[in-house]
Amino acid sequence: DLFAQLDGMVSSRTMIRMGVCVDTCHAFVAGYELRTEEGFDATWRALRGGVGIRRIRALHFNDTQQELGSRRDRHRRVGDGRLGSYPFWRLLRESTLQNVPAVLETPPLHGNRAFREQLQHLRRLARRVRRVHCRWGQVLLEAQRPDGRLRRRRERGL
Repeated sequence: DLFAQLDGMVSSRTMIRMGVCVDTCHAFVAGYELRTEEGFDATWRALRGGVGIRRIRALHFNDTQQELGSRRDRHRRVGDGRLGSYPFWRLLRESTLQNVPAVLETPPLHGNRAFREQLQHLRRLARRVRRVHCRWGQVLLEAQRPDGRLRRRRERGL
């Protein structure tokens, strides 16, 4: 497993401050399914059990032209490739990544306009999460998926 190998590289005492950058395109073409809830959850468990979420120091947001597991690094604009919007929506709403910087690593198209459009798309995805109910130390989050369906999740409050 790739995430376990990364853990082995950054876990030594001399590498205590080292972290990893999770690249959405690289993960997908390495064989990690990100497009579905089940696939994303399995990838997240592998990441958590391997290198660990605490070691994520940066995210590279980019879509891909290639198929799952193809091992070919060909970036596309966010939402314009094989990944679609779902993995970005999930990463944007992941509370453990709230302070982790994300970099748009996509090919230039029409100068800065393309980057502005991608940022607007990501901001729209990030706004689809809202707190619905807080009671007895639990927060019920209701999130609208990119396909319009609702997903509810309970989280422990502060």
